[in-house]
Amino acid sequence: MSQIVELDDAIEEFLTYLQVDRNYSEQTVRAYRNDLTDLRKFCETKGKTRLDQLDNLLLRSFLALLQKDGKARSTVQRRMSAVRSMYTWLTKFGHATKNPTVKVRTPKREQRLPKFLDLKEVETLLDAPDTDSIIGLRDAAILELLYSTGMRIGELTDLDVDRIEPDMTVKVRGKGKKERIVPIGRPAMGAIQAYLKRRNELGVTVHDPNALFLSHVGTRLTARAIRYRLDQYLKAAGIEKEVTPHTLRHSFATHLLNGGADMRVVQEMLGHVSLATTQVYTHVTQERLREVYNDLHPRSENQ
Repeated sequence: MSQIVELDDAIEEFLTYLQVDRNYSEQTVRAYRNDLTDLRKFCETKGKTRLDQLDNLLLRSFLALLQKDGKARSTVQRRMSAVRSMYTWLTKFGHATKNPTVKVRTPKREQRLPKFLDLKEVETLLDAPDTDSIIGLRDAAILELLYSTGMRIGELTDLDVDRIEPDMTVKVRGKGKKERIVPIGRPAMGAIQAYLKRRNELGVTVHDPNALFLSHVGTRLTARAIRYRLDQYLKAAGIEKEVTPHTLRHSFATHLLNGGADMRVVQEMLGHVSLATTQVYTHVTQERLREVYNDLHPRSENQ
């Protein structure tokens, strides 16, 4: 297989590989493109545009610039992860003969515990939509489904009507187009059914008849629109925390583990490839246990 000479060509071919061969989502490919474009722009300022001009010293300079510019440690690590992935592909398929990333060490990621809502806050948020209106019915179904299943917002916007099963499960298409089946709670199922009865009221013309959640003009609802609606309901509910749709995913996992759920079951429902990714939620529950202990035990550190 022929070697790739130009960095620009390497980036484009790698992104095509991710999209076509690995079935990565548009959002993921876009993130890779942004990270690798940063590398390309940096290399251009140094007059280095060919792969054979890239070495570990140049990559270390790239990381140093990111840190100097005040980029978060997670951002620096993500940039370098994208570069490593590209070079792994280049060398594996014979497009390049060397991998300079093997001699580059990236800073360890900060351990940040996921933020979540407590049960009372979740209930207040879920009660916020006005279910007398079709928009309110739709939004209630969205919030209920996000919390009931722990799915990602991109997975929710991707849902078609036929993915909701009569046995109260949903087929979720996750990262890498992998499907998993997740149970739906009774309140969420009821909210979905109430919404579906009036779904066609959302637009004079339904442009995407397969889409589960439609906008007011009959097109598939976007993640951006859901984030906007969520912000409105947070204000209405008087919740001042910084909350995103992903916070409901964190809340789903944390509440299950607090209730005694097996971690591997939670891993499967979240669609995590590695159990280590799910284990971060055990730190959340341990932190909560420590808070309760310190507040209530007569011989704790706070007493």
